Amino acid sequence: MARHEDEQMIINILKYMKPGTAASILSALNPEIAAKYMAQMGEKEETE
Repeated sequence: MARHEDEQMIINILKYMKPGTAASILSALNPEIAAKYMAQMGEKEETE
């Protein structure tokens, strides 16, 4: 559970960055979290 909360916190912080910058940072840190972030950003763009 704590790992999921950590991942979500990172994603929430990166949402305030430019998408390319956030994706680059995530790719370097953890590709798994990067994939989740990109999926969430895709969902966000579809709803706007």
